[in-house]
Amino acid sequence: MASKPRLTIVCLLQHRVLRADTFGGGQPPLVEVIDDAPADSQLALRAALQRQRPAGRVLVLDESAWTQTIELGEAAVAGLDPTELRRAIAYEIEPMSGLSPTASRLGLCEAVATTTGRRSFWICQIAETAARALEAEVAAAHARLLGITTPCGLGLAGAVDEGEARVEVWDGSTYCGTPERPELVIGARAGQRSWTQSIGDWLARRGDGTIAWSGAARPVAATTTPPTTLVDHGPLPATGDPEAAGVWLAAVAGVLERAGLRLLPTVAPSARPLKIRAAVVALVLALATALLLAYDDHRLRAALPDLVTRLETAQRERQQIQARRRATDAELRQLAEHEAETAALVTAIDGIEVLWRQQQEHVEQLLRSLAAVRPRGVMLRSVDTVAGGVTEISGIGVEPKSVDEFAAELAAALRSGGWEVRPAQSSERRTPDGHALYDFSIGVAPEGRAVARPASARKRAP
Repeated sequence: MASKPRLTIVCLLQHRVLRADTFGGGQPPLVEVIDDAPADSQLALRAALQRQRPAGRVLVLDESAWTQTIELGEAAVAGLDPTELRRAIAYEIEPMSGLSPTASRLGLCEAVATTTGRRSFWICQIAETAARALEAEVAAAHARLLGITTPCGLGLAGAVDEGEARVEVWDGSTYCGTPERPELVIGARAGQRSWTQSIGDWLARRGDGTIAWSGAARPVAATTTPPTTLVDHGPLPATGDPEAAGVWLAAVAGVLERAGLRLLPTVAPSARPLKIRAAVVALVLALATALLLAYDDHRLRAALPDLVTRLETAQRERQQIQARRRATDAELRQLAEHEAETAALVTAIDGIEVLWRQQQEHVEQLLRSLAAVRPRGVMLRSVDTVAGGVTEISGIGVEPKSVDEFAAELAAALRSGGWEVRPAQSSERRTPDGHALYDFSIGVAPEGRAVARPASARKRAP
């Protein structure tokens, strides 16, 4: 009969999920690689846990969790307990992570500081709604969530010596250092300006030595000079072929079995609710025991009121906790609604910006065309915007032919830019000395918008 696993490790990557069930005692873990997995972390975790029942404890390695190192002055964190420290750091990193301190969970561990008098922390942060969703999936599989953290720092497990310095370039973060000594974690994609600057500064500080490099970017993307030697190990094993990915996760399981979670910034699960039902049962049993042991009416009457009072107190506490849970669930639903409204507003603003840029490009092209196209015998008088977003170009021509030529050339110049041009509307008038002049107007608008006849194009009496 196969032994029951002690721990299930699930690693969530982009379109790939890896699962390892560990047994301890030198027994190799059972590893499974699931390709074409859902991109959503909750659905991907569900797909991994539904294959077969997991161990009683589940650890989630989520590549999409935000992670980075941050340095703070020792005086700023002196005297803070762990809860106060996490709260202070959450407010400090909010501009970088984009996660609200009051609507997220944070895990941290010590990193190597670069300056005397400062402390460095490696952070892993995840939105509260996302953490609760993952925790619910684990509970649905009849297991308990051990924690949520990042696979950063474990990317070359089994591929290089544990004490060897490495650079691991993941999809949205980069790890620099050794598993025992995290020196720098960059919370940015490879190639961005901040990433290039940070990785270059770290390589310059490292000086002599050999550094293993693996991940989404090649060493040529970074700036380094001898005597530092970068050894390219290609893509991360977790993202390579399924066999290599399975070997990697088995190595990760071994590292975690030896060192535990002290090397990783792990987001803890939510506090387990007080089991009021069990407390009530215990009190009832105590009451029954007291009744059985009472050998006279006097002792029974003395014990019974106290036990009843304790039972009523436990029931009131249960009702209070249930009320707080309902209030918390309502706040979480309201938070999810606010997040959805914010996302809709961001989408609307992006759409407005796109329309504004398109309108600006249209206007710039119109002005360039007006400057380039002006046959002899035509003088422009005004360019105005009228109802419906139509632009009205008006002027004076010395003969109808000049006006028609101007309208034709303008239409040809604007057609490639997505403009619709209406034929010129003109009316004749006489100057005091008897010469004929022709007032004209031309309506133009972006394609897809009806070009109404400008108001000034109505026939004038000569």
